[in-house]
This record gives sequence, structure tokens and C-alpha cells, in this order.
Amino acid sequence: MRSSRHQARPSLRAAQLDKDMVGKLEAARPALDALLEPRCIAVVGASAEPGALSGLLFGNLAASHFAGPVLPVNKKHPVVQGVAAYPDLSSCPVVPDLVIVCVPAPAVAPVVAEAGELGVKAACVISAGFAETGPAGTQQGVAVCSEEHRAGSHGA
Repeated sequence: MRSSRHQARPSLRAAQLDKDMVGKLEAARPALDALLEPRCIAVVGASAEPGALSGLLFGNLAASHFAGPVLPVNKKHPVVQGVAAYPDLSSCPVVPDLVIVCVPAPAVAPVVAEAGELGVKAACVISAGFAETGPAGTQQGVAVCSEEHRAGSHGA
């Protein structure tokens, strides 16, 4: 049986790990705040069709009690479900805290890159065509994650 003297003192290694973890958590705080409590959300690929996944997502956000703006981004439609849309993130009147990316897999990396360049803190990708399609899709997913890391955005 160990004495209480050994149980009460954390090792120096454990104390350093705790300090490192606190530092990492503090560094991640802006991204977590942007993801969990955004002040502005952009939905890239927001559909004019309310029944489409991105249309349903945008419509629900726009109709919710969310206090900030919900910006539809759609290259093909200047109006999405009665709301003025923007052709790309750079055209939005404000930089969103959170970007929800609802575009086909090949278009995801450029959107994430643009978001990073603008200073967006968090991105959530809702797309098909990555790992479930095989090795090429897996590589594409790795490329998106690498772009998020390079840009400083933290995806969900």
C-alpha cells in the first residue's frame, strides 16, 4: 500500500503536461467560441431549394432565434430563399465567425482557403466525396485539413 505522501504530489511531468494542455486549450478558445457561439454565420453553397440539405440548413438558421446575421453564399443565385446572397465569402459585408461549407468535395479546399485568408475562426464542412469514395477522396480530405491548419481555421 502506498503512503499518502506519494499520492498527494503530482510528478513534475504531469504538472508540465497540465500546463501544456492549458496552453493548447487557451490557444483553441477563439475557434471554439466561433464554432459554439458565433456572432455571424455564412452558409457557403446555400441552396434556393428549401428541400435540399444546404437549403434546409440555411432556412433553419435564418428562421431560428440566432441573433446575428446568417449570410447565404451562392455563386449561381443572387437571392437565396428571399435573402440577398453573395457570390463568395470575400463579397460578404462582414467576416463571419463560422462558415458552414455545403459544396461538392472538389470545391471545399478553395472555400476553406478563402475563409482562412479572411480570418474566419471556424469552419464546418458538410459534404460528400471524401474518405467514403476511396483513396482519392481520403487524399482530398487530408488536403482540406491541411489547408485548415495552414490557414489557422479550425474545422469541425
